[in-house]
Amino acid sequence: MAQVRYPLPTKLSAGAVCYWCPECPAVTASPTCNHPQQQRYQAPRQQIVIFCGCGRTTTPPYCDGRSHQQLA
Repeated sequence: MAQVRYPLPTKLSAGAVCYWCPECPAVTASPTCNHPQQQRYQAPRQQIVIFCGCGRTTTPPYCDGRSHQQLA
């Protein structure tokens, strides 16, 4: 599967737990999976989180708005 190279808005309900893992081969339309060895994220409230899809962010697990622009 081709690596995602753009920010991925993900709607989460309050208290939802996910694991940020943009390099995971199981990840398709979302940069999260259910492998607890990855970086854990728990939504404090219902929200849309802008997760990094390229894996090169300086503010993991969030998109920093610039790292993916440097990819060829």
